[in-house]
Formats: sequence, structure tokens, C-alpha cells
Amino acid sequence: MTGFGTAQLETDAYEIRAEVKTLNSKYLDFNFRLDPMFSAREPEVRNLISQKLVRGKVNLHLHFVNREALSDLRVNQEIVQHYYQELQKTADLVGSSTQDLFRIAMLLPNTYTTDANSCGDEEWKVIRSVIEKAIEKCTDFRQQEGKNLQEMLRQSIDSIEDLLEKIEERDPERVVKVRQRLKKHIEEFTSHEHFDPNRFEQEVVYYVEKLDIAEEKTRLRSHLPYFREVMAKKAHSHGKKLNFIAQEIGREINTIGSKANDVQIQHLVVNMKEELDKIKEQINNVI
Repeated sequence: MTGFGTAQLETDAYEIRAEVKTLNSKYLDFNFRLDPMFSAREPEVRNLISQKLVRGKVNLHLHFVNREALSDLRVNQEIVQHYYQELQKTADLVGSSTQDLFRIAMLLPNTYTTDANSCGDEEWKVIRSVIEKAIEKCTDFRQQEGKNLQEMLRQSIDSIEDLLEKIEERDPERVVKVRQRLKKHIEEFTSHEHFDPNRFEQEVVYYVEKLDIAEEKTRLRSHLPYFREVMAKKAHSHGKKLNFIAQEIGREINTIGSKANDVQIQHLVVNMKEELDKIKEQINNVI
């Protein structure tokens, strides 16, 4: 599920900012943008995130400046000299101007050294607290997104249930029309000079099975509250189970549409499918 959380702390000594972003994923997948000084802390950060977020594509960006250590900023003169000499040789080789070589050399990696490249235990405690706050805010964000998602799913299930009630209201009239058509076919069939009783019985059974939607309505009626029941349970994720139930709901809706042989019911079925597509789309954020 998508989520975002940020926390920061600025003091005379530190400037710390942590950002946590998550995207939907079946598994927990980390992507950290941490300074090399924190490489030894990465397992601790992974454990911290796995305890709080459980799953998702997690991106963590950490910005840290030790202002006290920056006061000891020094130029690495040997490296700068080496950069400058190599740039000058290359410029002479290609016949290029050497006017900006010093500025370019100063922009290359490792031209500065500072004690800010280290992180002690006390500093890490402060940094970790900021990361924890960012994770907490991200979790709050995801929980709110989950509530919004739950409400959207509930509305779609309610809509399908309302449409099912309309189908049930329409079904008696449909049955009358089906009986009239069936009676007409029977009269035509039995009046034929080559009337076959066995064939007649097979045709009647075929039409009854083809046009009766009572079982489909009953099963669909039972799937809808079960979907709500699973959705209301408190657990890390019910995505797979909700997806399975949605498949069963879709199977009953499709069967009702194919067996109804009634224009009005088929229009209601189309609306049901539209709501079911919304459900399937949102479940992708739960799986």
C-alpha cells in the first residue's frame, strides 16, 4: 500500500531529515539511500522497518549533517593536485583551455575531508529516533489509506447487493415470460408428427437448468457478507482471500448474466461487473 512519512530535527549540532515512501508489493523490498557512514547500521534499519511496515516496496532517504564536524572541513590537497595535473595533461593533449581546471578539480570526489564522515553511538540514537518518527508517520498514512480503501470496497459490495435485490425483484416476471416461451415451444414440439417423448424430456431439463438462476443468486448472496467479514478482520493482509472471494462473486454474476435471458437483468449484471472491476482494482493494493 502506498504511504509517505517524513521527520526532521535541526539543532545547533545536527541537521537530520528522514523520508520513508512505500508502494504496494506482495513482499517487503528495501531501497535505502544512506550515506556510506551508515553502512554498518543498515541491518538495524532493515529490522526496524520490517517490524513496522511488514510488506511493500520501501524507500528510505536519510539526510544527515553534523554541523560541529563541518567546522573541521579540510581540503585534501594531494588529491586536488593529482586531479589538476591529470586534467592539465589531458587539456594539453587535446589542445583545450586550462582556464577552469582548478574549479573542476575542486568539484571532483574526495576533495574534502571532515570528521563528519563518522557516526558515533550517541549521534546514531538521535538519527534512529528521527527514522522511527518517519516510519510512524508512514504507518499512519497507510492506515488512513487502508480505511479509505475499505470504505471503497464496502460501497462496491453494497452496490452489488442492491443490484442483486433488483434482480430478485425482476426475477418473478422473468420466470413468467420464460414459462410462456417454454409453453409455446412445448406445444410446437408435441404437435409435431415425429414427436419423441425422450427427446422432449431432455429439452425440458435443458431449458430448466439453463434458465434457472436461483442457486446463483443464493451463492452470490452468501459471498457478499463473507467478503465484508474477511475485510473487517484485523490482520496484516487479507488480500489473497479477498481476491478469491471476488473471483467467486464474478463467477456467479457471469452465470446469472448468461442464464437470465432477460434484458433488464443483463443491464443490472453489467452494473454488477462494473462494481466488481472496481473491487479487483482496489484489491491489488491489498495483496
